[in-house]
Amino acid sequence: MIEREVKIAVPDHASLRPLLLAMGATEQGVEQEINRILDGPDGRLRAAKQVLRVRSAGRTTLTFKATTPDDGSGHKLREELEVVIGSEDDETLLHILARLGYSEALRYDKRRESWRWRGVVIALDSLAFGHFVEIEGDGADIDAALRLLDLQDCPREGRSYPE
Repeated sequence: MIEREVKIAVPDHASLRPLLLAMGATEQGVEQEINRILDGPDGRLRAAKQVLRVRSAGRTTLTFKATTPDDGSGHKLREELEVVIGSEDDETLLHILARLGYSEALRYDKRRESWRWRGVVIALDSLAFGHFVEIEGDGADIDAALRLLDLQDCPREGRSYPE
């Protein structure tokens, strides 16, 4: 599966909530996430621009991401494979992955407020180092959401949160 998204750093999220409501987006809830990035002892995943992540946020999710060729759309594209393991089974999963040679290379916490509109999920993310808006889903709907949120001319963040 190919993930298509745009990420933009913003000073805060307060001005975006009224715009989200005006465009007809529906709030999906707020989660506090713990994200653990894993790698082998030789750093082979990072060197290959791949990510193996265990996310805990009421349930445990295992995700693999890898870069894909740029399609010229201005959207970030990555291969994404994801499976939900269960509710808070993260420690067992981490033990299994450790036995396979993967250990935690980086950990970060994130507060995510999710909204849904047409074919996109709009995430208002707060991390220790800043506030971001991520819009993920259908390309045309990403571009339309950027216009309605008055973010179309803002610089896009190409780096992942671990970077």
